[in-house]
Amino acid sequence: MSTASSSTKIADSSHGVNAEVSKRVELCLEKCQSYAEFKEERHFKFLHLFAGPRDVLAEALRDECEKEGLKVVVESYDKLIDASHDLLAERPFTDILKKAKEGDYDGGHAGFPCGSFSRARYNLEGEGPKPVRSGAEIYGLATNSRAQQQEADRGTVMAVRSAMIINEVIQSQRRRAVPSVGTLENPPGSETGEEGPAWALPELMSFERDLGTTTALFNTCAYQTKLRYKWFKPGRFTGCLADLDRLSKKCTCPGWSRHQALIGKNMTSRAAEYPEELCKAYAALVVKTFKNTIQMEWWRSVLRKKKEEVSDAQLRWLASKAKRQLPPVTTQDLSASRRVWMADNVDASEGPSDGPSKKKRREGENEHYVWGMRNPAKAVSRLSKLAETGKDIRRLWTRFLREYPQAVETAEEYGSENCQLKENVLKAWTDCIEHFLKVKEFDEVVLRPPERFTSPLNAKLLEAWRKHSGDPEMDLVSWIRSGAPLGMAENIPYCNIFPMTEGNEGEFESMPEMEAQLGAENYKSFVEEPEHAYAEVQRYLQKGFCIELSEEEVRQQFPVGTVSKLALIIKTKEDGTIKRRVIIDLLRSGGNSRCRIRERIVLPRIQDVLDSLRYLRENRFGLILRAQKEDWDDQDQCDEVELVSADLSDAYCHLAVHENELGNCVAASVNPGKYLVFVAMLFGFKGAPLIMGRFAATLARLLQSLVPADEMQSQLYMDDPLWMLQGPRWRRRENLALILYMCGALGVKLQFRKGFRGTDAVWIGVRMELKLAEDVVILSIPPKMMNEVKTTLESWQNKGMVALREVRAVTGKLSWICGIIVRARWCVNILYAVIAQTLADAEKEQDRATRRDDTRPKPFMVAVHRIELPRQWFIAMFEKPDRFALRREGLREVPAQFALITDASPRGVGAILADIDRKSRAIIPLEALEIPFTEEYAKWMSIPWDDPAGQGPLEAWAILMAIKKWKHRIKGHSLLIRADSVVALATVSKASAPSPVLNWIGAELALKTEELNLGKFITQHIPGSWNVEADWLSRPHQRGEMPKRLVGVPMRQFPKERIMTSALKPPGVDAALRWGQASKVEQGNGGFTDSVTGGRGINANYLMHSSRFFNPEGQGEGQPSSHARSNSSLLLLQKGRQQRTSDTGHGGQSLASTVRYGAKNRHGKDERELEKILGKGLVDPVEVLTQTKLTGMKLAYQLATSTKNIRNAVNKLKSNFWAPSSRAARDIKRSEVVRLARLVAGTAQQVFPLTQEVVEGVAACIKDANMKSGDQYLNELKLCHIEQGFDLPPWLVRTLAMCKKALMRNKGPVKRAIEAKLEDIEEEQWATDGADADNGINPALSYAWACLWMLREIEASECKWEHIQMDRQRKTVSLMIPISKMDQDAKGIKRTLQCCGENVCSRFCAWNVWLRMVEEFPKRKEKKGYLFTDKFKGKLNKNKMIEAWRKVTRKQVTGHSARRSGAMEHVRRGLQLQELAFLGRWKSAVVLTYANDALQEVPANRNGRNETQMGNGTGWQIPMAKWNTACGWNFTKNPEKVRLSVALQFNQTRCRKCSEVMKSRDLVREGKTLAGFITGDPTHKFSEFDVQRAKLWQASSQVKLWPCLAHDMAELMDLTVSNC
Repeated sequence: MSTASSSTKIADSSHGVNAEVSKRVELCLEKCQSYAEFKEERHFKFLHLFAGPRDVLAEALRDECEKEGLKVVVESYDKLIDASHDLLAERPFTDILKKAKEGDYDGGHAGFPCGSFSRARYNLEGEGPKPVRSGAEIYGLATNSRAQQQEADRGTVMAVRSAMIINEVIQSQRRRAVPSVGTLENPPGSETGEEGPAWALPELMSFERDLGTTTALFNTCAYQTKLRYKWFKPGRFTGCLADLDRLSKKCTCPGWSRHQALIGKNMTSRAAEYPEELCKAYAALVVKTFKNTIQMEWWRSVLRKKKEEVSDAQLRWLASKAKRQLPPVTTQDLSASRRVWMADNVDASEGPSDGPSKKKRREGENEHYVWGMRNPAKAVSRLSKLAETGKDIRRLWTRFLREYPQAVETAEEYGSENCQLKENVLKAWTDCIEHFLKVKEFDEVVLRPPERFTSPLNAKLLEAWRKHSGDPEMDLVSWIRSGAPLGMAENIPYCNIFPMTEGNEGEFESMPEMEAQLGAENYKSFVEEPEHAYAEVQRYLQKGFCIELSEEEVRQQFPVGTVSKLALIIKTKEDGTIKRRVIIDLLRSGGNSRCRIRERIVLPRIQDVLDSLRYLRENRFGLILRAQKEDWDDQDQCDEVELVSADLSDAYCHLAVHENELGNCVAASVNPGKYLVFVAMLFGFKGAPLIMGRFAATLARLLQSLVPADEMQSQLYMDDPLWMLQGPRWRRRENLALILYMCGALGVKLQFRKGFRGTDAVWIGVRMELKLAEDVVILSIPPKMMNEVKTTLESWQNKGMVALREVRAVTGKLSWICGIIVRARWCVNILYAVIAQTLADAEKEQDRATRRDDTRPKPFMVAVHRIELPRQWFIAMFEKPDRFALRREGLREVPAQFALITDASPRGVGAILADIDRKSRAIIPLEALEIPFTEEYAKWMSIPWDDPAGQGPLEAWAILMAIKKWKHRIKGHSLLIRADSVVALATVSKASAPSPVLNWIGAELALKTEELNLGKFITQHIPGSWNVEADWLSRPHQRGEMPKRLVGVPMRQFPKERIMTSALKPPGVDAALRWGQASKVEQGNGGFTDSVTGGRGINANYLMHSSRFFNPEGQGEGQPSSHARSNSSLLLLQKGRQQRTSDTGHGGQSLASTVRYGAKNRHGKDERELEKILGKGLVDPVEVLTQTKLTGMKLAYQLATSTKNIRNAVNKLKSNFWAPSSRAARDIKRSEVVRLARLVAGTAQQVFPLTQEVVEGVAACIKDANMKSGDQYLNELKLCHIEQGFDLPPWLVRTLAMCKKALMRNKGPVKRAIEAKLEDIEEEQWATDGADADNGINPALSYAWACLWMLREIEASECKWEHIQMDRQRKTVSLMIPISKMDQDAKGIKRTLQCCGENVCSRFCAWNVWLRMVEEFPKRKEKKGYLFTDKFKGKLNKNKMIEAWRKVTRKQVTGHSARRSGAMEHVRRGLQLQELAFLGRWKSAVVLTYANDALQEVPANRNGRNETQMGNGTGWQIPMAKWNTACGWNFTKNPEKVRLSVALQFNQTRCRKCSEVMKSRDLVREGKTLAGFITGDPTHKFSEFDVQRAKLWQASSQVKLWPCLAHDMAELMDLTVSNC
């Protein structure tokens, strides 16, 4: 802590202004009057320990600070700089430590020597310096000499002192409430840590734990991108520095670079210096932190002096920054209990904090390598040049298909008997790709004997591709040409594809003499099947995979080597054909023991397939957008996915064996005196899987690079590829054809007949079925394997004993099956326990046999009754595989909504059900459970009572009882489980355990999990000292005051009868039953309690088959509905109709009985109806009975009592925030822009709250991608920031505004829907009678109807006959539009149009179109329902309607084209903007864009007015020369410029003068008629002569007149004159 003389405290803790300020900073603040002056005077001090003779890091810091206008002073310490800098001495160390404590340093870094911690020294047999420490003896080996121990001590002291100094630097920064800058550097060590890395020192482990550090792992070569010769040396930075993990990088070195071996002191010293690129990246992070520090220091100073000068935005910024500088929460700083209730990380399981497990460390190590077989898409994404080459080849394929479209036929026929590559297409494609990659036209000369096998792979093409793409595989081409090494006589080169293994270095062992091994015989499986053996050997000889030599020839050609035995495996396939496989056994011949393998291959898992499918589903929206942008066909199929499996023919034999290895490939032939020499690689060589893995990884990367990641994900398990294709059917065919022909060009032999494509495929023994409608994939065991195991289990039915060998074989298969059906592991645990006990008893069997009637010893025999329970269980499971032997995995991750926090003591168990509130990042307790544990319960479970020895089972039992108690609330959910017992969490995760009682609990958990259809369990370990509330519940015998968090939480208990009720007998019920132990199990009784079976014992088979226990409509609690399938179905246990008394339910009432699910209850309400009201699975069905008649506010009150009800209601409310179409587009934009922001920010940094760097990075990427809707994406990013509860400070508003402005600049024209004019429709198509159409209406008329009313496709499809009204008198049509985007209140919108008034009605006349639709509609059909239907009288869907529109318009119109085309036509016809907006239901200025588009085609300088005037002085008795309007205009002088109408048109305005004159016109007296006015005779009626005279007048004049006027002269009363 800084003293009073060196620091000053300022008061205002809310903004960190009470933090310490170092004396030098305070003096600088006092004399500076502005921020610019302070920035000029403020000098940062950085401490660098062990800097080396040239401090590259100091140079980078100075350069970076100079760019940002900051000043920095770097204190570099190293013995090579000054001998007085020895940190082993007391004086420099204490001085530096004191300055660090006083806050004299603004940052520090220490890269202490790694000599004594080096992984390279941990080589007990090789030359060079020996290790002086290990992981077990971290401070020094017990065998160390005095000099060695001194060396170890020096390394320890330097490491510990470095940590002490950097710790003080960080602590001083935290006291000052500024961002921390303090890091340590040293190699990360090996996977196991056996060599004793520095990070294993307790002092450094404490450094990491107490400070809450972050870590960056990298390969040095990743920061040497411009060098040819690099160091692969791994490095590790650990400390407190914002975004430190961004320094993590893996080796992605191109093919032209080389890694240098670090051998010798000179090389290691050279490699000690940090690369310049690493220093620059580190310096950028430090300077970024310094910039925040200097701003915080200045504004705090201003706040202290003149608070009124600091704006609210600056205050909030200071508060947020000060909050971020708080040290990580520890038990000393924060209530331990509070840590349990924080929802910071509730989506990943966590174990005790003793560091990562071996498995996790291994997975972390895998990330540093290239791979290829597992997740090749991930490997391609890290190799940019490879990805670009793949894109180039994909474009080449697209052009190739135009010339050879028949290439896709192979993909269409894939999997059929006739499927094969077309020779002419294959040759053309091979020539095309070789020309593109510039393959050499001459073959390289490879000196090999003519009888030797030649690989079918195209070495020239692969070599050209590797050079073009920069693929890291350097050795495959040479293996194809010269043969592959096996690691016995030739070393297998390493090239960073797979992780390195330990302990396989050293010289090759000398090989034995060949003479001594000749004469060996093959295994019985080979000798006793001579016909099959001969057939397979002949096949090998014909294909050239092996050659046959005499014994003398073997002696001459191979003086030394290995002669191995051959085995033959014969399998009969389902179609009756026989499959043979020859295996060469180099294990027993000693060949494999001499093999040196330095890599371990990384194979894909089923989980990787699930992750790939999830990736495709998550990215399908991007594919849909790309399809729309590129105008693909069948865009509605973009989200379809299919699985394509394949099989390589003679996979290992794709490569020849190196000439020097042939001596190790010798085996006896079927012919006497002859020997086989395998010149092609064969399964059985220890090095063969690695060679095959390297080849398979290269092939997987190549094929994956050809297809975009959102269209294909792939996994390759040695010779079994699985391709997951997404997109329209034609696109998937093209991609599959590309893969197949690329394999053909490379020479890869595929068995097309064995291929499969569809949504159901079998891969590496697992059957996968895609159900895209449900977004799930179902994993199951192939029927063949199930039948084999079931047959074996059933054959044991009447046997007393079976061979141990047979039991082990079946157990191995069942263990594999339980990898898919996880929750059946408890059965396998019993089998393994029996096997272990049988092996342990083998030595005692001789003595036991003498005491039996049957004195024959049976050392390796197993009594069937010992394994009866799992035997019957698996038989029952296999009899109904569709229900039990499968596992359902969702393609969308559903986060956990509920949490269980449990604990146990020797006298009780406690549990808390809590709700996870992700927004507030808190876990809120809902209910609590306490169960006193009595001695009776302990005997029932067979564990000691009131004894810590039973603690583990009790902890697991607490979780089981909590699940049973709250089953109705957690049904169908994933669960977060927090407990302080590792044993309990492991039992929950595995559903099994070695201990009998834990295995029983695991089995009960498995059954309950299936019954409740629970999702995954997220298990997290918490320290016992934190688990305060659950611990209080578990100690009813010794309680203090109730924890505050439990106050007000409802307390629940279990009645004794229900506590001792279980589906399976616990170990304490029957002394003969020992779960997981080798003891007897009663024949015919699988261990079920009488409470379930009504007093009679039943076995597992009865449980699975009984209709009482397994009835789709069965009674009982927790019965899943027929549509609810389990995640990994094993058994849906039904307990029958039992009386449940004295049990307190969720609402506090007593439950007396259960109600049959799905049946009518006593109130006549179906429970399914109640679920719709109150939320599925929220409350007990019995409790719902009292709630069936609630309405209004009472129902609202009831909904508010349940957290899930509220959550469902909120979700329903949020679903109405936007229209479905708007929500879909918004969700797509949001998901894409957030994903882009994550990529910009880096995987380890949170996107929100937004920073300037993230916003500008996102905008820059969108701008460079030429996305015209970039401003919309940026707006969605801003809304996400706001909706997550973050403020919008002025600097962020400014940044967003400037970025949006940049995105809008030079944006270019906006892409709009295509306009298709009605006048452009061909006359033949327009005149077609609608009776010939499917729905009775000409599609041209449907398009015209949508244009007239400016309807979107979705609005047009919803039009019904009932929505339309017409007025024949006024010639008007009215349309009621029930669905409209802008009608969010769902009130309905009504609009009216009238006849166009032209001599011959135009196509753009609503009256004309409506009359045609009515007249042409078949009279036999009822004018009811949807206006536009399909041939089945159903509503015409979007695709069909748009397809019909495209057919009549001959343009690629979309659902918005009719709306745009209609708006533009209305504008051209003179409709005013306000009337256009009303008719088109626009409430925004978007209508102006349509008007702008339309007016571009109308001459801007056209003459004349468009005004309507009222005719006044007109009549047959008056000469036409004197006809005029009310305002006095004599319009007959220019008849070509006017037209007569009876009503005001939409596109016309009324003459104001005429209106005023007409207002003063005398009213017409009663009894007068129009005819009287025209003829002068009041009694005159219209005659045929009058009508003919009107027609002649119309024909003789050039005035346009409505056709109807000649027939109805009475309407002349309302004549209006329009000036055109």
